[in-house]
Amino acid sequence: MNPKKTRILMVGWGWPPQIEGGLDTHIHNLTDALSAHKDIHIDLFLPKINIPKNISPKDNIKIHPIDTQIKADTIDDLITSVDAYNQKIATTRFKPDIIHIHDWIGIEAGIDLKHRLKIPLILTVHSLEYMRTATDSPQSQNDIEQIEKKGIETADKIITVSRLMKDEIIKRYDINKENIMVVPNGPTFKQDTKPTEKEKDLIVYCGRLAGQKGVEYLLLAAKDILKRRKDAKFVIIGKGYMEKQLKGLAQLLGIDDSIKFTGFIKQEDIEEYYRKAEMVVAPSIYEPFGISVLDALVTGTPAITTKDAGIAEDLKDNIEILKIERRNSESLKDAILKILENPKLKEQLSINGMRASKNYSWTKIAKTTKDIYLNRL
Repeated sequence: MNPKKTRILMVGWGWPPQIEGGLDTHIHNLTDALSAHKDIHIDLFLPKINIPKNISPKDNIKIHPIDTQIKADTIDDLITSVDAYNQKIATTRFKPDIIHIHDWIGIEAGIDLKHRLKIPLILTVHSLEYMRTATDSPQSQNDIEQIEKKGIETADKIITVSRLMKDEIIKRYDINKENIMVVPNGPTFKQDTKPTEKEKDLIVYCGRLAGQKGVEYLLLAAKDILKRRKDAKFVIIGKGYMEKQLKGLAQLLGIDDSIKFTGFIKQEDIEEYYRKAEMVVAPSIYEPFGISVLDALVTGTPAITTKDAGIAEDLKDNIEILKIERRNSESLKDAILKILENPKLKEQLSINGMRASKNYSWTKIAKTTKDIYLNRL
């Protein structure tokens, strides 16, 4: 007789290649790593529209497509779409052992199922709403924050991706720190054994084009860098509501010929850019973790990020990465030029960063997550 499997109901949103950001990447990599544990079965709920036609999940992962409309033109549209999605998930007829939701997307369904089926609810907080909207005031409230608050207060266990995030959750929602466990993210790309050849003066950003990400500071820095390095090339990978505004800023600064906005591109194309870039930059205003920085390290590419980023907590400045002040184009410009004009530092960051990246593993993350599941049963 086959041993009983622990059944996890997980709620997602995007799936490669149809992803919005780090949350979708996390769920994809986490479920893939958990699939190696044959005593775990995952029922993953996703909007049907976001599921690729050729998806072939592992034997112990079942994809549940939810036929729901997604509109995100405004916050109200997004909330309405997510609410309809949650209502359909909440009608599920089977009984899992654990519910695992991520950020606010599945909170309403998760709470409903927790109470109706009397099973534990695990919530992974990847970011807080005021961070995603780059709103400084800790008193700002909106409908998404109210959903977020309800989920954080109801969850039996909270997982988050950095000590920064743990502190923010405690400060904002007055949650018992013992109920929060830090489990860092893992990389998207495979570990390199040695750095690959780089394309001269190629600087890459990858992420959402949103206020939280601070891309405008990269453009401001680029203007000054191009005065000293006229052949420098800046590739901005991603999409978001600020795309038109950022393209307009590049034109206004007179640097649009040196800036390439790729929009959405395939994961393998992103990896190719990472491997040939001189550096990857992440000038975020708020960065709960920073998968883009970790992906740079595993490919042997030097990385620059803000001192406040979650991933910066355990990486040494000037040895494994370069850390800059947030909202500071001058600090970013100096860091970029420091790498471009110092081959020895660039080599040191590449080698040490790659070594440091080995501390982040989806195998380890899956094992820790499984232990959290079993400890709640």
